[in-house]
Amino acid sequence: MIKFVQRGAALLFLLCLTACGGPEISGRLLSTTPVTSGSISGVYVYSFLQNGPASNDAINQRVGQFRDLLLVGLRARGLRADVTEASGAVSHLSESSGRIPVRETIQANSARERSFGATHRIILTPTDMINDGYNHYWGTLTWALQSVSDDSFVALGQMHYVVGGIRSTSAQQMANQLLSKLGQMNLIPPAPTVQ
Repeated sequence: MIKFVQRGAALLFLLCLTACGGPEISGRLLSTTPVTSGSISGVYVYSFLQNGPASNDAINQRVGQFRDLLLVGLRARGLRADVTEASGAVSHLSESSGRIPVRETIQANSARERSFGATHRIILTPTDMINDGYNHYWGTLTWALQSVSDDSFVALGQMHYVVGGIRSTSAQQMANQLLSKLGQMNLIPPAPTVQ
């Protein structure tokens, strides 16, 4: 019965992604203070995606590529960008609480953030992962843009993606969707145009 429910939920999720034509992303501004792309100059990315729920080599490879392409995209827009791979913190995830030590990891890296000159941080955390039993994984990640100066959240959203099968979401699609969403919200400069 459980496998039937998992497969049904996975099929419904796949139908949504098929209709959308790629990863589905949402986002909303949280800051009451206007933030423009000019006020964001250095971005420190915290990726808690590897070793998340239902982790395997294919998922870890995909989220690793996504993280790397996100950095490339941020840098292409003239932003300084660096990353902390927080997979060690996630591997110590409490089985009972499912808590990811985001705050502790950020506090442990505050000196690196300061020396890097980050004005904002992007936090990527695993939210949900469904395995249909046929090596297709439907995942949801939560992303947040946070000010380094006062730890206030500027924007928050989620992205749904698929790993495995014909409708698999590429790491490039994932990075493009997040960069596009941040651009639509006028938080980062637009992508450079090729002449």
